[in-house]
Amino acid sequence: MRDRAEGASLLDRAFARGVKPLRAGIGASAVALLIMVAAFNTGTNLLYVMGSTLLGLGTLSLALGGLNLRGIAITRRFPSDIHAGTESEVQIEASHPKAALGHYGLVVSRIAPGSASADAVHFISIEPGKTQRGTIKVRFARRGRFGVGPMLLSTCFPFGFLEFWTRRGKPAEVIVFPRLVSVAPALRRVGSLTGDLEIQKKGSGISLFSIRPYQPGDPARSIHWKLSAKGGGLLVREYEAEDMKKIRLVLDFHASASPTTDEIECFENAISLTASLARHFINRDYEVGLLLPTGPVEPAGGREHLRAMMRRLALAEIERFDRPVAPLDSEAECAEIWIGPRAEASAHTDKTDESPGARHETDARRRIDLGTAPGRTIHIGVGSADEAAAPRADNTPAAPGR
Repeated sequence: MRDRAEGASLLDRAFARGVKPLRAGIGASAVALLIMVAAFNTGTNLLYVMGSTLLGLGTLSLALGGLNLRGIAITRRFPSDIHAGTESEVQIEASHPKAALGHYGLVVSRIAPGSASADAVHFISIEPGKTQRGTIKVRFARRGRFGVGPMLLSTCFPFGFLEFWTRRGKPAEVIVFPRLVSVAPALRRVGSLTGDLEIQKKGSGISLFSIRPYQPGDPARSIHWKLSAKGGGLLVREYEAEDMKKIRLVLDFHASASPTTDEIECFENAISLTASLARHFINRDYEVGLLLPTGPVEPAGGREHLRAMMRRLALAEIERFDRPVAPLDSEAECAEIWIGPRAEASAHTDKTDESPGARHETDARRRIDLGTAPGRTIHIGVGSADEAAAPRADNTPAAPGR
C-alpha cells in the first residue's frame, strides 16, 4: 500500500524539523566552558586552544548535521497483505539523486506507529545519486484501518553531539486483515461437504482418475515419478473433475445492543475463522463468496477477490451486526458454511420460537438451505476462547427443491 498524500498544515510545517542536544554534546559543552574559564583565569594558551577546538567542533556539528538531512527522499511501501498477529516486512527506500556529497548515519523511525514491533531502519551511508533500501518487520495486534503519519528522519552526524530530525514521507493508510487461525478443526466438518463435489470425469479435482503417458504441455507437478522410475517413460496423473467448487461463507453473528467482552471476543474469533476459511478455499481454486448482515460478496476466485473479502472482514464492526443475516434469492448452486456463536451453531431444528426476531432468523436459514442445490449447509460454532472452536453442528442435507 503506497503512501496517501495529505496536505500539511502550517503548524506541521513549522515543526517539521528540529535539533536537540545529546548527552555527549552536553558533556562536551560543559568541558569547553570549564576549559575557557580556566584559560581566562590562568592565561594559558594551551587551554585557549583546547576550548576553542571544542567550540569549533560544536559549531561544525551544528552546520554539517543540518546539511546531512537536506534533500533526502524517503519512500515507505507496505505489503498488500498484512494480517493481525503476523510479521510483515515494510520496505524503506532512501535516496538523493541530485546530491554532490554523501549522507551518513541516518535513522528512519515512526514507520508504523500502530505496530508492536521495533520501528526504525538505519542507513550507514547513502552515496551520491544512489538509493539505499532497508526492511523492517512490523506486527499489528488487531485488524482494522490504521492511519500512519510522516516518518521521522534523524541523524547524529558528525560527532554525536546533536541529534537533527525532520519529517519525511506522506501520511499513509494501512488496512490490517484479520488474524489467521488454524482451519483444521473446521475442515473436519467441511471435508464432508467438499468431498461430495467430485464427479467421475477427468478434471482438476483431488481424487485420482487415471494414469496415462506424458504428453508435451503437461505440468511437471502431475508426473508420477515413482511409477515413471520403473521404466516405460514418464507417466502422468489425471484427477477427477469437481462438478461445483463454489462455497459461500455466512457470518451469522447477531450482537446485542451493548456487546459484552465475551461477545466481542467471540466476534473476533468468528471474523478470523471466516478469513482463514476464505484463504484456504481460494488457495485450492474454489470460488468463495461472503454473506454479512451488511451485504453479500458474490462467489469468485483469485487473489484480488480474496483481498476484497479480507478488506471487508477487516473493516467489519460488531455494531453493524445488529440484525440477522438476510436470505439470498439466488439460483446459483453454492454450498454454504455458516459461522456464528457456539450457541447459535446448531443444525436445523423443529423447535419454534414465536418471537419475531427468532422467527425471522429461522425462516431465513430455512430459505437459504432450500436454495443450496448441492444439498449441504454446515454450521460452525465459535466461542470466546483464544482460538476458534471446533465445529459442533451436524451436517444436515437440504430439502429437495424450493
